[in-house]
Amino acid sequence: MNFKKWILNFDCLDTYAEVYLNGKLILKADNMFRKWTVDIKQLANPANNELKIIFLAPEPIEDQKIKAYNGIELPGGKRAFHRKAQYHYGWDWGPRYVTSGIQGKVFLEAINNPTIEDLWVKQISVTDSLAKLNVFLEINSAIAKDAIVSINIDNQIIKKEFFVSNGTNYLNFEVFIKNPKLWWTHDLGDQIQYKVEAKLVLEDELIDYKSKNFGIRTIKLISKRDSIGEAFYFELNGVPVFMKGANYIPQESFYNRYLLTQAKMANMNMLRVWGGGLYEKDKFYDICDELGILVWQDFMYACAMYPANKEMLENIEIESIEQLKRLRNHPSIALWCGNNEIAEAWNHWGWKQSFSSKNAEKIYGDYQQIFQKTLPNLVERYGNDVSYWESSPKFGRGNPRSVFEGDAHYWGVWHDVEPFEMFEEKVPRFMSEFGFQSFPEMKTIATFTKPEDRKIDSEAMLNHQKHPRGNALVTEYMMRDYNKPKDFESFVYVSQVLQAEGMKKGIDAHRRNRPYCMGTLYWQLNDCWP
Repeated sequence: MNFKKWILNFDCLDTYAEVYLNGKLILKADNMFRKWTVDIKQLANPANNELKIIFLAPEPIEDQKIKAYNGIELPGGKRAFHRKAQYHYGWDWGPRYVTSGIQGKVFLEAINNPTIEDLWVKQISVTDSLAKLNVFLEINSAIAKDAIVSINIDNQIIKKEFFVSNGTNYLNFEVFIKNPKLWWTHDLGDQIQYKVEAKLVLEDELIDYKSKNFGIRTIKLISKRDSIGEAFYFELNGVPVFMKGANYIPQESFYNRYLLTQAKMANMNMLRVWGGGLYEKDKFYDICDELGILVWQDFMYACAMYPANKEMLENIEIESIEQLKRLRNHPSIALWCGNNEIAEAWNHWGWKQSFSSKNAEKIYGDYQQIFQKTLPNLVERYGNDVSYWESSPKFGRGNPRSVFEGDAHYWGVWHDVEPFEMFEEKVPRFMSEFGFQSFPEMKTIATFTKPEDRKIDSEAMLNHQKHPRGNALVTEYMMRDYNKPKDFESFVYVSQVLQAEGMKKGIDAHRRNRPYCMGTLYWQLNDCWP
């Protein structure tokens, strides 16, 4: 026990948890999107410690939070009061599983000496001949002592003598890289990454070491007025790039795998990590860096209005800073987006009209605090010069400006039963969501059905259809262009042909209309409940 600190770490506690050590409450968690740490030195025994975690059901807590919010039930339901994956409460593509438990690692750190808590590279300027960078270190220490801190980047070793004080210390190095090699998406060039290594030495002894990869590149969202409306496109290393890709939801309901190699094989160069799911694990972004796939990263808010009381804002700020700092070195990060479809919903789904003017003002004021103040300010401070976009889409399909300005989610095809030909008429500046359902292939259906279940209206098949009108919509579109299939297997196959023809029409229209339209992101790449 001869250490100054014993730090107990939890990667993820989902979501409300009380942590006890040897009968004493040491931690109360209420956010599955952040890590939780606590120094247990004063309570831990040399041996025979008991660690107990009690997970609390969210439902009673929901009721308490609604009462504290003047009894207002927010659009989106009770899930809006939690910092928990919103898809756990069910969506039109997946089941409701309101989970609780430990995710990720639980580990103990014994600390005597200063530690390097954060290492990141900020790109100051770049030309063909020279890249100017600043390398920043955050060092935490429980002692005050002289140290030597060094970094190694592109075979350049730079050392500084540094007095490490008790608390948090900040240090930066100016670095120049001659003839820098740029990071590109896989369709435009190579995915060159550099490595930065940091060492902390006390009295000739290596105390701590940290390394990270990074890419040299500029990525900007260009959103400016023009003669038609307002452009929306991404500029990579000064080159306007047409984005071809898809939206990405959690790969499975309980555990994530990835389909990133397949996305590259399909010539996708961007994936949108959707705001109703999860911030993906480090490996996801590492692979995107390696494969040359850009990531449009939503913050985790979707289709709900969220409270902005003091407790919630503090939680949001800690969560956001942690995620921004974790991901800011990745060259694949192209955009931070505040939320999914909330601006559209407030203005065009009847939400605003369902409240008194007083309550509507309060609810929208909270929206402005979170998405127009807190998040953009944090992205500007911690986001390593990546752009922020308030809400996707900027306007809903109920607003005619959605075709001429910003990004668009077009669901006239599918939800509104408009014909596929409308894709050719309603081409936006950037299509960040559109899609059409089909049934999965028969070998997938065989994994969750018995032979007698293989009919459209069987209990098993209906349990896998989470859209309330899904089967009816597929059937209606099918009957417009095809004869009635003779059996279930034929129906499944024709639904796939129908989907392929419809999506081809949409993607062709988007690509044919560039540079007016500069992106097409299909909904959705993957499925957790086929």
